[in-house]
Amino acid sequence: MVFEPVGSSSDAVAEAHHHFDEEVRRLAHLDEIASMKVRHLRERMAIVYYPLWVARYVFRERAYQVVIDGGNGQVLYGKAPGNIWFRAAALVVGMALGALAAVDGTALALRWALDSGDSDSLALVILPLVIGVVLMLAAYRRFRYGELIEHRLRGLRRPALRSKDVVSLVSDLGSAFGLERPS
Repeated sequence: MVFEPVGSSSDAVAEAHHHFDEEVRRLAHLDEIASMKVRHLRERMAIVYYPLWVARYVFRERAYQVVIDGGNGQVLYGKAPGNIWFRAAALVVGMALGALAAVDGTALALRWALDSGDSDSLALVILPLVIGVVLMLAAYRRFRYGELIEHRLRGLRRPALRSKDVVSLVSDLGSAFGLERPS
């Protein structure tokens, strides 16, 4: 299975130009640069295929899926079925607590507000109703959307491309194909 590139080629070229311009500026080791002209020679755009292992399997009549980085073996993504008993329990408990808060909490708050005689305390009657509705909505969402459990690797950014890495990669590729480095 081959996944098509998700970014545009013009964005990739612009990012590469920006990266190499900054790398040249950094390698100049100057405090102030009045003007700078960088020429990009022999620009070429190519797609690099990277190995990703997609494993789909069935265990105890339940389907699972895992995406693994073929380079270092790290799990990038996983999808597993949720536990139906946990989902049902979350729905029942959430609805019961929400109804208790909405009905009995509102009645208790109304009794307290009427006994206090303060007109401002009537606004607190709405609070248990809101808490009850929020609990019921949270329970429903947990039941409705808990069918699949997904794991995604978060916080990863593309590593910055360094010029020396590119040079070593190009020289390694050249030597692999029997090309000599020009002197």
